[in-house]
Amino acid sequence: MKEDLRLENPWELILSRPYLNDMALVYKDPQKRYVWSEALFEGGNTLRLWNEAAELKVALLAACALKNGQRILLTGKFCLESGLFSAVNSLLEPGGDLPVNEIYPKVLESLRLSGKLQWDFNYFDSLPEGSIDRVILFNAASHVKDWQACARKIHRVLQDNGRVIIAEAPWGGKELLRAARLDGHLYGILILALAGMGLKEADLPQTGPDDLRHIFTPLLRWNRTFLWEGLYLFYGEKGTKKNNAFFRFPVATKEVQAFLLEKQHQSPWDFLSDLEIAAIGAELTDINAQKTLGRVASFGPGLDWTYLKYQNIVKLMYENLKAAPGSRVLVIGEVLEGLGFLRSLREIIGETGEIASHEISLIHLAIFKRLWQGEKIPIENRHQYEYTFADKYPDNYFDLVWLPQGVHHARSWEETAPRLLRVLKPGGQIMMIESRMSNTDFFTAVNISGLMRCMAEKLWWSEGVTFEEMPDCPPEKLAGTFGDSLTETFWLDTGGWLVFWGYKK
Repeated sequence: MKEDLRLENPWELILSRPYLNDMALVYKDPQKRYVWSEALFEGGNTLRLWNEAAELKVALLAACALKNGQRILLTGKFCLESGLFSAVNSLLEPGGDLPVNEIYPKVLESLRLSGKLQWDFNYFDSLPEGSIDRVILFNAASHVKDWQACARKIHRVLQDNGRVIIAEAPWGGKELLRAARLDGHLYGILILALAGMGLKEADLPQTGPDDLRHIFTPLLRWNRTFLWEGLYLFYGEKGTKKNNAFFRFPVATKEVQAFLLEKQHQSPWDFLSDLEIAAIGAELTDINAQKTLGRVASFGPGLDWTYLKYQNIVKLMYENLKAAPGSRVLVIGEVLEGLGFLRSLREIIGETGEIASHEISLIHLAIFKRLWQGEKIPIENRHQYEYTFADKYPDNYFDLVWLPQGVHHARSWEETAPRLLRVLKPGGQIMMIESRMSNTDFFTAVNISGLMRCMAEKLWWSEGVTFEEMPDCPPEKLAGTFGDSLTETFWLDTGGWLVFWGYKK
């Protein structure tokens, strides 16, 4: 298969990995891939994010400025299960009117029949002009095909001094793509989820609060926006009379309190909605199936996909790799054959060269299989271990010590660096390349997009670790462990990648 096709569909990489055969077998069925990709992308994520956004929910209710007797039109996803309907309705009684358009079934229908997340919003077409006090769109903005047309329809049905309130946890958004592109592993997770649903990045909705402000400004007397981790609130008021923008903080009815309450959870799957379970399948609630998805997605496409995607960084490493015909090379890393490291090295050093290779992938896969079977393994022993690989070789034996994807599993670089230096000849090169985990770019990304964070946490949770517990070795720390033993050192730290090299004095 061509590399560009594998980049578009990381599931092909998962299904080609022999060591994942048992776990990945279920995903050979395209329908299973679809269901679980959808679950990764959305399953419970929208409700979870709104659960965390108490301040934004307060602002949402306050922006509505609700009072008894108003007529409200509520359209969106999870309007009932989120508690928004009950909260709004409690502020209208008696005499209010609150019809609801629940669009989640329409989202799935559109996605499955046409591969589209957006459609023409005709929910306002049959309403009389000036008949609505408040139009509330809750998790609906991502699904509007033509916002210019939709904005005009909303303006038509609003009465003078009526308001539009748009509260969105986007199925897409600029923040999601920006976050994913900051880190190779996160990018791979997003592409995996999209590919399983038959989508590409270009299919994701991109409308954000700034776009809405641009569209609605000619139609409204005033408008405001708020943004948090990709979630946003846009609201504004129609009218010709001069009237200052105002909030009306909601009465603390029991329904309002329930809507604002932040519920505790044990897993990133705890907010699966009844609508999702009914539409996608009860298997979504199977904790073992949830963990299988996370583990396959973690150990499947990650490195295969990132090394294909970021060929410019890989090329930089190869262009500066000091291997030659006849070289003796110590290699420590992950997926050495699968990622082509050993094949490329053999082509360079030829039959007269010597390769001492140490594949570490199976070491931590074996550790995690024990963990998944219920064995208690301390956090510090799950991802890292002592690097004794060089200990059996003589001093000054190798021309090159190469660690392709072999950095963050070393328990202590203060101990590992001298071990590697001992077996490296004076003038010999040490070279490292790493698609890092939980680096600075990673944490920036998961703080930019709540949706990206929710997807990633489903993978990390399946491994029994948090983001903060994943090991990482920044390049400046790595360089410090070698002290003044190296000359002409170089390092690159970008997009979640590390490239480091230097020469033994």
